[in-house]
Amino acid sequence: MQHRWPSFVLRLVAGSLLAASGAGNAAAQEDPFADDPASAYYPYASGEGFSVGGVVRAFYGYSDDTIGTMGGDAVSSVLLEEAQPYVEYATGNTIVRVNFEMSSGSVELEDAYVAMQMKDWLGVKVGNFKPRVLQSASADPETIVFRNRTILGERFDFFDEGVEVTGYEDPFRWFLAVQNGPDGTGDGYFSSARLEWSSYEDELGLVEGQRGAPDYLICDVGFFGFFDSATDSSVFDAGGFGLDLTLTMGAWYGHMEFCHLEDNFLQVPVPVHGNPVLFLEPDSNPFSMTLGRAHDERWVGMFRWERTGDSSDTDHLALAVNHFPNKSSLAIIGDLSYYESRGPSGWVYSIGMSFGANRPSRVREY
Repeated sequence: MQHRWPSFVLRLVAGSLLAASGAGNAAAQEDPFADDPASAYYPYASGEGFSVGGVVRAFYGYSDDTIGTMGGDAVSSVLLEEAQPYVEYATGNTIVRVNFEMSSGSVELEDAYVAMQMKDWLGVKVGNFKPRVLQSASADPETIVFRNRTILGERFDFFDEGVEVTGYEDPFRWFLAVQNGPDGTGDGYFSSARLEWSSYEDELGLVEGQRGAPDYLICDVGFFGFFDSATDSSVFDAGGFGLDLTLTMGAWYGHMEFCHLEDNFLQVPVPVHGNPVLFLEPDSNPFSMTLGRAHDERWVGMFRWERTGDSSDTDHLALAVNHFPNKSSLAIIGDLSYYESRGPSGWVYSIGMSFGANRPSRVREY
């Protein structure tokens, strides 16, 4: 189906990306985080006042006929994965942020919140936002090293109204959120908690991959849990818990995540590669492992293995190549995926580009 975008939407996206590109050039000269490896992914300085920008990720994808029967149609087309403009206003210890997702041809609200640092170690966020559950779900889209996030990351890549309290005492950080949940304004809620520990008191930030990483080890370990009282079951039966580990050391990148889903975990379709649609099922233990190595500053190779733990015992094996032709935010991503299950199995091939950034500066909201 073809979507006709309103002209003001196209102008907004184009203007946002041009503004972000210009801000990036200025930030390269006066970036206060220039010595921080995580800052390589946040090249657009904001400081006080307004910042605008955005990210676009588009891919050509092809899947063979067998994999299409898992829930989606066979794919041979260009698909827009993300088209996200944002606006932020920063003043003192407060950030106001709004961003939209336009890849479907309509405008969908994602972030719309006010975040305030109450004390040196404590912050509060109120509005519409993504809960901090898994690192793979929280990573900004321009840093994603495959076409999609991990299957667990895609499942928890959602936005909802609520309040989040965050804090840190290096090397620990914690996030506690209560949001409306699947029943909207009903009396149920979705709550989540995450505790992170970072080596050398130096966190990776909201990123995938090792671009710009130093030669020494940086390691983040996260423990998380979530509960859903918006279902008919008990709070704990509809929740889950798990851990993830992310590390970089020079040219190397590694990521592992594991999650246990309880008996009444809410099943939601997880679209990957535009096809197929997978389900993470109750009483299962999905996990994933990603390994990568940079061959030089411009070429990175990645491998991923995932197991969903669903009734079909679906495994996902994937290889990706990332190419960075220059020092801008432009990335070219090639992705070869194989889905194996007791039902339909098959290949998905993708190649695409990513340009821009999802936020103006290195984010540490506490």
